Amino acid sequence: MLKVVIQFAKIVGILLLSSCMVVNTKSKSKLVNEDLSGFTANTNMSISSSKFSGPVVVNSNMMGNTSNFTSLTVNGQTELARSNITKSLMINGKAKLDEVKVSGSTQLSGESVVTASDLQDITFAARTLLIESSNVNNIHVGNVKNTTIRVSQGSIVHGDIVFVHPEGKVLIEDGAKVKGHIYVNRNGNRDFLEVKMQKNLWDQYTKSIDLDTVSEKVNNNGKYTRYSK
Repeated sequence: MLKVVIQFAKIVGILLLSSCMVVNTKSKSKLVNEDLSGFTANTNMSISSSKFSGPVVVNSNMMGNTSNFTSLTVNGQTELARSNITKSLMINGKAKLDEVKVSGSTQLSGESVVTASDLQDITFAARTLLIESSNVNNIHVGNVKNTTIRVSQGSIVHGDIVFVHPEGKVLIEDGAKVKGHIYVNRNGNRDFLEVKMQKNLWDQYTKSIDLDTVSEKVNNNGKYTRYSK
């Protein structure tokens, strides 16, 4: 009977260890070809060609590539390439995403560059977000003033870009599209926001979002507008 109890305790211990792995950062700052349920690390991490079925939390800087995550939280500067995330991505620091697919939510709280990626809804809380050759559903800008969202060539924002503060700005480059609305959400009401784009995009853009009113348009090597929907 005692042997059975001991064996059962060993099995439970192994299961608990595998379900909540804390990386020994002195010996495990680099993970390659790992298949883990998840882990928490407190120093800089390098991750490549790995798979994680549970939450991954890195409380420092991280570089990763060619990996699959269920959920990833990084409290530091992050460079992530050629990776998939099925539930959620949260980065509290500067971020560079290249060929990253996020099927769930994305929260970015630092200067960020998103290249050749496919994201759902982005919640952004920093000064500049650059979208390059990427597909994004919606962008929600948090409680940060003077934020600039730049949508560059080859990128499509399929939904809305929504700000909390009217000091925000959206730059839409030639070859980029925003299919939804761009506005400031003031307690559920839409308010003015400055949008800049090249002249040849103006007619196409206003038709695509079906503006009710355009209160101001100024030519200055591009189009500036303040509008309400």
